[in-house]
Amino acid sequence: MGDVGKAYENFALATIRPGTPIPENTRRFFSDARKRQTKDKYQNVVPDGVLPLVFVNFPAGPTETYANSVFYEVKALSGGLLPPSYSDYQILGFIDALGDSSAKTAGRIPAIIFLTSADIKQISNATVAEASLRSVAVWHAIGCEIPGSFNQLQLGEASLRNPVVYFLQLTLPERIGPGIPGRIFIN
Repeated sequence: MGDVGKAYENFALATIRPGTPIPENTRRFFSDARKRQTKDKYQNVVPDGVLPLVFVNFPAGPTETYANSVFYEVKALSGGLLPPSYSDYQILGFIDALGDSSAKTAGRIPAIIFLTSADIKQISNATVAEASLRSVAVWHAIGCEIPGSFNQLQLGEASLRNPVVYFLQLTLPERIGPGIPGRIFIN
């Protein structure tokens, strides 16, 4: 990843949750699907950020927390749709790993949240279909320059690409974003 890509990743993880930055992740998550597709070349994925899924039972039930069940992946690319096959099946690997998460095991909805540059206007239909089959939510927030600002960027509110996964569970998803305005700094 180049300096600009890393700077965009740092910006996105620091700003999408105002007041609560997402820590950078370095942990590997096993994906049998990626291992099979790459003929054992890659068997893990490393999402840019990983958080627990916090599930609130309404109206006043207990809160449940499921470790490693929300992945954040930042992509600053010039175009593209992020199909499951992207980058040696990295996207498929994320979905597969979330399909084995503690949230999924407990019957909850794990999620992958793509934080992208404005050149990626949508997520591949194949990615959304694959995630829907595995009951993994796909969210997409796009970063762009704030009009009239001095080179300030902001990630918009994330849009849910496959709401059917929540409808089937009779669950309401949590809002994600918009992020706080900021600038990219390259060292």
